[in-house]
Amino acid sequence: MAVNPYFTQGFQGEQDLYEDLLIESIKMYGQDLYYLPREIVNEDMILGDDVLSKFGSAYAVEMYVNSFDGFEGEGDMFSKFGMEIRDQVELQVARSRWRTVIGSVDNKINSNRPREGDLIFVPFSKSLFEITHVDHEKPFYQINNVPGYTMKCELFEYSGEEFDTGIVELDNVEDEGFMAVLQLNDTDGSAFIVGETVVQTMSSGIIISGEVRSYVDSTNTVSISRMGGDSGGWNEFASGTLTGDSSGTIRTVLTMSEQLNQVNAQNSDFGGIDFLSFDSDNPFGDPRNN
Repeated sequence: MAVNPYFTQGFQGEQDLYEDLLIESIKMYGQDLYYLPREIVNEDMILGDDVLSKFGSAYAVEMYVNSFDGFEGEGDMFSKFGMEIRDQVELQVARSRWRTVIGSVDNKINSNRPREGDLIFVPFSKSLFEITHVDHEKPFYQINNVPGYTMKCELFEYSGEEFDTGIVELDNVEDEGFMAVLQLNDTDGSAFIVGETVVQTMSSGIIISGEVRSYVDSTNTVSISRMGGDSGGWNEFASGTLTGDSSGTIRTVLTMSEQLNQVNAQNSDFGGIDFLSFDSDNPFGDPRNN
């Protein structure tokens, strides 16, 4: 039996109709999600990594959630390192909608399709997912055409990237990681500006910088996120001069304390039991030592 003779399996009009039907179905049954293109700041040409990635824009576009039964992956797991959430999701977007809403608008995107490493924000679960693979041949050449992209994503783990999308809910991701709280000297009112970069030069010559997330004048404290040095290793602020690149404010750091986000931190309490205790009250202890 031959295929339907009324369809030529390659006519542009039929392919356009097929794509229009896909777009309409996604608009009816899909969700408005945000696509965040990753901006490479300082790529490691050997490892192909960029720990200083920036996300400076976000675009709302309709996508269909293929994982209609819920998030896939291994789900929530409790390990010796704490709670791990390994949610995954599969999303579908029409090619022409991606090109119109994102690809032709953001001149920082040098690809004609969604890219691995970019992020997608899912408002209904308030979670960020990172694209790990883009399947550009699914569904497989129906009417000799592939009208959409299927993206496999996994839950994003924040590791110091900068978010300046203009959407508060996204930009506040920076507050959910490690922050340094600096106790400053008393002053006549000169203050740091939230969002500016502060810099400190160590006696070793290493330059440490970070982004101001909050400043409290009454206590002379400033909270810094995205902290790092130009040495490539881990560096922390110390006693000494701190300078704001936008405000020009110069203050003296007296002490530094560290904190994790209090909302998402998973290591503040463990049922009232000392995690490193090996006595009989510790369910994780070695029974041979009890």
